[in-house]
Amino acid sequence: MLNDPYTPVDCAIYDIYEIAIMQNKKLKLKWLADGGQTFNEDIKPIKLLIKNKAEYLILDSEIISEIRLDKIIRAEII
Repeated sequence: MLNDPYTPVDCAIYDIYEIAIMQNKKLKLKWLADGGQTFNEDIKPIKLLIKNKAEYLILDSEIISEIRLDKIIRAEII
């Protein structure tokens, strides 16, 4: 998404991702994909990464390997 500028996420939300990674827990995520589709999945995050001036949640998943943080609509530790 070259024409979709990154919007930084709130620190409290970022903390949810960090806690899930540190505690080796899954997240129940709802996010908006590049094509405008909404997805709901239980996914295990493995790290956070910054690339091209945007933050990403890197996942242990065969379906999707990363999600840009500002595309996540809802995240809950499960």
